[in-house]
Amino acid sequence: MEQQTPLAIRLTCLRRRAQLSLSALARQSGMQRNTLWAIETGRTPHPRCDHIVALARVLGVSTDTLLGLDRQEAPDAAGALRSPAAYY
Repeated sequence: MEQQTPLAIRLTCLRRRAQLSLSALARQSGMQRNTLWAIETGRTPHPRCDHIVALARVLGVSTDTLLGLDRQEAPDAAGALRSPAAYY
């Protein structure tokens, strides 16, 4: 089993915070469910740019927040917000 990447953790937390299932987020972002699952599990640690943009749009966050580049906030595994620097 792959280890979740910081992106995978943020994506999972943001999806849960938005109260979306994996299937619902995949459908709304125009992605295949198995592609989204691969990103969330860390099997795809470097997803395509168009996938990042689509996911951020549906989740209502910037791509910087989704990628952990936003220095203001990023969700942790419990869904709380903390500094992205804490992931590294």
